[in-house]
Formats: sequence, structure tokens, C-alpha cells
Amino acid sequence: MTLDEGGSAVQATVVCRGVDAFTWYEAGVSSDGVAFIDQVRDSDVTTLATADTEPLTVGQSMRLELTCEGVRPATLGLAIDGRSVAEASVPNGLALGFVGLAVSADGAAIVDFTDVVVRRP
Repeated sequence: MTLDEGGSAVQATVVCRGVDAFTWYEAGVSSDGVAFIDQVRDSDVTTLATADTEPLTVGQSMRLELTCEGVRPATLGLAIDGRSVAEASVPNGLALGFVGLAVSADGAAIVDFTDVVVRRP
């Protein structure tokens, strides 16, 4: 993915095991140099893991990889450009759901997601 245009506080994320419009796991990177794995349930966002990383900046490309394995526990991992940066475990995790891509920012932001691959082991 590449940040083509960005306001402030940009986050680019990959989503897995989305149950509905209110429940999923997400992992990504922000313009302030934080890689993260979150669990979203309703309006509550629980950060499961964070790590310092290179900030997402305009014109920069990164390859994000989110792994979601197992259920009890669910094991989540985030790699950036092939390097593992964060891992988390949820004792009684979500079993199934949709995958997706998301961008958030204070103001406008455009992120170009290319070469999206979804695998099920």
C-alpha cells in the first residue's frame, strides 16, 4: 500500500474476522510511527499490541501482512515489509468473518492498496 495523500493522524489497516459492521480485528500502521493490532467490538477499540515503526508518509510504500489463526486462542500477527512487528493472542477469539481494508485520518487521506492477497490455510 502507498499513502498517496494524507492529512494528519493517518492509519492504514487490514481487517480480518469481521463479524458485522461493529466487530473485527485490525492491524496497521500510522503516520506517527506506530504499528498496532486492535480488537473492535461495538464502539470499543482494544489495543492488543503496539510497536514503534517507520511512520507512514506521503509517497511511501509498505507491505502489510496480517495473520489471523486459531480460535481458542486466536493468534494475530502483523508484518511490515516481511518483518514481524507485533503479535497478540485472544483467549476466546472470533472464529470466522470477512476481510477488509480501511483508512482513517483527521481530514482527507488516500491510500492505494495494491496486490491484495487473501489466503486460507
